[in-house]
Amino acid sequence: MLENLPSVDDKAGMRFYVRDNGVGMSDEFIDHIYDPFSQEHSKLSNNSKGTGLGLPIVKSLVEAMGGTISVKSKLGEGTEFAVELYLPITEAPVDDSAQYKPDSSLQDKQILLVEDNEINTFVAKIILEQAGCIVTTAENGRIAVETFEKS
Repeated sequence: MLENLPSVDDKAGMRFYVRDNGVGMSDEFIDHIYDPFSQEHSKLSNNSKGTGLGLPIVKSLVEAMGGTISVKSKLGEGTEFAVELYLPITEAPVDDSAQYKPDSSLQDKQILLVEDNEINTFVAKIILEQAGCIVTTAENGRIAVETFEKS
């Protein structure tokens, strides 16, 4: 969900919400969600769930843009993230002749993409293939090493 906030100092304010109805997080774990590779062991599932590097990177990017990120979560009910940004208001000229031209330096490069999250793998593979790469995927380090050795 996107919420418009009042403009401040010629900057447009926006608040983005991302919600899920998953297993949620404990208050104790919320204090560590921006720590790289932090994990919580939940009684609600057999798995340990963690943040990897995604949330620390997101937090760094949001803060670099002068914004804030916050989280609300309840075990068994889900999680809500809110990202608040104020971005400069500009009036860029419309140039219909400008078109996206992919960087040809990646054309036909063979890439070994190692990612354990299926959605991340799917998205990264599409982006790399659109840039002209030949992508092989591996879901963990062991498979990546085996794939590399076979190549």
